[in-house]
Amino acid sequence: MQFTVKRSEWYRGQGYTGSRLLREQDRKRCCLGFLGRACGIGDNEMLDVTNPWGTKGDPGQSGTWHPGLFLADVLRHFPDIDLPLTNTMPDIMATLFVVVNDSPDLDGVTREETLTRLFRHIGIEVEFVD
Repeated sequence: MQFTVKRSEWYRGQGYTGSRLLREQDRKRCCLGFLGRACGIGDNEMLDVTNPWGTKGDPGQSGTWHPGLFLADVLRHFPDIDLPLTNTMPDIMATLFVVVNDSPDLDGVTREETLTRLFRHIGIEVEFVD
């Protein structure tokens, strides 16, 4: 699988507080918002949701999404991806994506290279474009 992050629509590096899968006020997305869109998750499900833990969709019996469920749900659509979907692996990966995307301490090149490596680790290619 491959998806594209358009830098002009990408919300990154400004800390966790304002980050969303899709921000209503300026329609910018975090990296996981771009992944969600590429996988067919609708904008209405991601609108103003702070992270994968809060994705609206069908959460199962609990009524809330737990850390990593968003990523696990995305990955189950791609059986060729070799990632052990244990209870904690999607949680860990989703947390890593959030931290790298939102950290104000990373420069642009480091952020993109790190996200590229993390996505590649789970069999997903990401391209960053202007």
